[in-house]
Amino acid sequence: MTEMLNKWLKNRENLFSASDIKTVDIRENNGQSITVIQESEKYISDITVRNDGFIDIEIISIITEETVFSIHFMTKTKTEIEPLLDFYIDCMNKGD
Repeated sequence: MTEMLNKWLKNRENLFSASDIKTVDIRENNGQSITVIQESEKYISDITVRNDGFIDIEIISIITEETVFSIHFMTKTKTEIEPLLDFYIDCMNKGD
């Protein structure tokens, strides 16, 4: 699962460059999990994906410090992850 997140990030480099989303940090844990910290003008987020299929995504408003999106998800298939991550991009790009 962690390799899928790395591939997803790489495939969307141009999208991130064209948008307001910047990768602040990427932390890997011995190939067992990966956490990506990103920020935009209004939000900061972290995405954690573990090889056992656990996914955690949280988006916090920089201004209000309120959580605007949070999901804890367990999957056994990689096909469920990509639509969720694409929805994440939509959330990070929203104006409100």
